[in-house]
Amino acid sequence: MKKIGLTAVGILAITGGSVVAQATTEFPEAGKAESSVRVLIEDDGEIVIPPIDPEVPEPPIDPEKPNPEPGLLDVLYVSPLDFGTVVLNGEEQVIDAADDVDKAGQVFSPMVSVQDRRADAQRQGWALTVRYEADFLDGAEIKMNPYVHSSNQEDFGIEPGREISLSTNATTFAEAGQVPYARHTVSMGMAQPDQAVQLVIPGEDYASGEYTTTIIWELTDGPLG
Repeated sequence: MKKIGLTAVGILAITGGSVVAQATTEFPEAGKAESSVRVLIEDDGEIVIPPIDPEVPEPPIDPEKPNPEPGLLDVLYVSPLDFGTVVLNGEEQVIDAADDVDKAGQVFSPMVSVQDRRADAQRQGWALTVRYEADFLDGAEIKMNPYVHSSNQEDFGIEPGREISLSTNATTFAEAGQVPYARHTVSMGMAQPDQAVQLVIPGEDYASGEYTTTIIWELTDGPLG
């Protein structure tokens, strides 16, 4: 007598630590069985923002407003820039941006954090650019000097851009080349460790008041070069 073997493969739904098996098997004809397979994996919802220097044993950054729903390749966090109050004196002034502060009161240099959690075959590098949405304080400049820690350069092929004077044209802040690299989440400084993001105001007259603009950060798949 011919024996017919049957294996029913269950459906796993992983939600909040509980596992529910829901076996679904069909028997379309004699001697044939079809069993479905499915798994639902939910993110734990925790977004971990590492420090700029991954070798420093400090707690992760817990910023006020990280990206609430990051994709596999995405910007996780960007520090806002605040240059405080400036009193004009008729001469050029260079103002350093204030440090950022997280919810625990931890102070850190202005930074931008990127994650690349794509599958091996999909990781073909990335490029991060920065620009103004609209002109800001005519004649003044915001200067950045991108900093990528040496271990992040070596492990993930991330290279910083050159010193940047922001404008409405996109400029490369950093990029990861088309080389094999592991999944990663990295934080990069907007300035070198011994420097600061700077606002350079020429010795001109400006009307009193608050001046604001929006900085646009764009992360694209693959290096620009």
